[in-house]
Amino acid sequence: MNFPTFVTHGDGAMVYCELNDVKTTFDTFETLPGGDEWPEGTPLFAGQVGCAEFRDLRLEPVGWLDGTDHMQWLAPEKCESVKKCLPRPVPLLAVTQHRATGIAHTAIVEKMPKGEFPAEAITFAGHGDVDRAMTTLCHELIFAGEHNVVIGPPSGDRGVSLVFGFSEEIIGSFELDVTTPAGVVVDFGYAEALSDNGRMKVCRNRDPLDYHLADRLTTREGRQTLGTSILQRGFRYVEVVFRHLTGSVILHRVVAVDRRYPATMAGTFFCSDMLLNRIWGVCAETLGACTTDVFTDCPWRERAFWVNDFMVENPAALHLFGDYRMNAHALSLAFSNRRDDGLIPGVVPYSGGPNLVLPATDLQLALIVHDYYWYSGDLETTRKLIPELLKTLKFFHRRIGRNDLISPPVGTWNFVDWAYELSGLRFGDKHTSLLNFFYVMACDAAAELLEATGSSVNSVKTWRRHAEKVRKALRLRFRTPDGIYSDFLQEDGTPSRQASELGQALATLSGTELQRPERPGLLVPELYMHYFLLKQFQREHHAQEGLRRLRRYWGDIVRTGTPTLWEAGVWTHGSAAFGGFGSLCHGFSCSPLIFCHTALLGVRPLEPGFRRFSVDPDFGDLEFARGGIPTPNGIIQIRWERNSHGSVTLELNVPFGLTAVTPFGECGSGFHRLCWTI
Repeated sequence: MNFPTFVTHGDGAMVYCELNDVKTTFDTFETLPGGDEWPEGTPLFAGQVGCAEFRDLRLEPVGWLDGTDHMQWLAPEKCESVKKCLPRPVPLLAVTQHRATGIAHTAIVEKMPKGEFPAEAITFAGHGDVDRAMTTLCHELIFAGEHNVVIGPPSGDRGVSLVFGFSEEIIGSFELDVTTPAGVVVDFGYAEALSDNGRMKVCRNRDPLDYHLADRLTTREGRQTLGTSILQRGFRYVEVVFRHLTGSVILHRVVAVDRRYPATMAGTFFCSDMLLNRIWGVCAETLGACTTDVFTDCPWRERAFWVNDFMVENPAALHLFGDYRMNAHALSLAFSNRRDDGLIPGVVPYSGGPNLVLPATDLQLALIVHDYYWYSGDLETTRKLIPELLKTLKFFHRRIGRNDLISPPVGTWNFVDWAYELSGLRFGDKHTSLLNFFYVMACDAAAELLEATGSSVNSVKTWRRHAEKVRKALRLRFRTPDGIYSDFLQEDGTPSRQASELGQALATLSGTELQRPERPGLLVPELYMHYFLLKQFQREHHAQEGLRRLRRYWGDIVRTGTPTLWEAGVWTHGSAAFGGFGSLCHGFSCSPLIFCHTALLGVRPLEPGFRRFSVDPDFGDLEFARGGIPTPNGIIQIRWERNSHGSVTLELNVPFGLTAVTPFGECGSGFHRLCWTI
């Protein structure tokens, strides 16, 4: 398991301590070779995560945890070069236990073919019909307390399969308290949904380099707790398969242990549309499940910190949590991941694999830092990040060609949104309007950050000048006769016929156009990059179109009863995406959290830390809405409601030290009541 992944980079075993500036590796620290307890040659769980956990508990040294064993321990290897250990900048994870809410499936399974790994056996092996008697027998395991559910060995060296379901998305581990004979092979498979036949799909094929989301333990005799010991798993369903049963097993307790960031849901929203309230709640649960030691893309499939996902997760967390430590930590990690050539990989930590640099993401970091400062008011962190941000912008500035446009660096993944890829379009090394729009927006964001943090006037003007130069090139090169911006240039330098809604939204958000160009047939973005469309609808005071999108795309998802948001919901849906392995809990789909606060409640920071903020709600077709927006000074409370005579009454509570800017003037701290005439 000691190889670089998207989750961790392997190193030698060691303990490093720093107390009162004294650095040491403990002399008493010893290592014990794992031996056959942790066998070599285990299959990949996922290339992004590492190997599956294979462990033979019969070979675990009894008493090794308290020093009563009789094993030969080894002195640690001396580390010649040790990186400085930094204090943990975020709180320890909150640990919560969840009982299963149902026995989704039970069956007798055929004998496992020799050499078959657990993921293939769970997905492809022959299953008998659902054993309803066994399902009834196991039903008591969903209740609190200790149980003694006895499962006898089936005939013919066959196995027993039990599928446990949970009402929440779990990021953590599955634990099974069980009494077994020695040598029982227990496979654990993890999924977010069941197939139509009630079975679980934990691998797509038998390709050893693909996803194989299953672990395997071999039991010792007696009572023991089974589950992963090292790596976290994400799931809503767990299939447990007992094989090589030489006697009965007794199930005592089943529990899922969830470990996530101890966030306070300080941001709130509630309105007259119950579907919208459900969308808000599912967004909040999704973001919570995707936040552990850092923001992750999803708990189940990869559990990786993708910086491009952070484009949405950052403002969503600022609106929901109001706890800026995680956002600052994530930004620090992203910039610390810079390669020698100056580019920042799209995933942290960088495992060195190909196509892991996303140029658009490097530029979006400027927008992320800007959002962070405007919401948090954290001047110290922002000043540390600005030099790193400028390194990235200078790298791209040097790539401006004769046509005054930037091109994607060679060997990078010119990714913007899954809508393009799912519709068969990969940009490759093409000049795209999208990348250049992001460059313009990044330069403007850098200029605003420099100005707000007291940098020189010349540095501010420099980046605004760079932005304007590329704006002019965008109008000249990409704008078609009907006013639409093409997504990319053809080989002869002319605009292609391919155009998207995202491109038109970025045209106005970047200041390249004053009004968003429109025409029928534009490519619709996936849930991820709807973030920028919703942002543009808010700026246009076109909340009704935003509400239509939320009710259609996000509404279709929550109507299924899912507790979390999917990775895909426009071009493809749910687990059917990406070869049947689409994530059903994805943080980058949470932009409705931001839209509800910024558009429907109309609250947006105008100065860092909300020192001045706007209150200008767009009511859409709602009858009322209320909510709380966290700031460094406290929570802004706002409530508006339509009256029978056609006006809207708004009540606002402004925290101390902040000023609200409304269409009727400014409001200082305290309670205010305003009235709109519609």
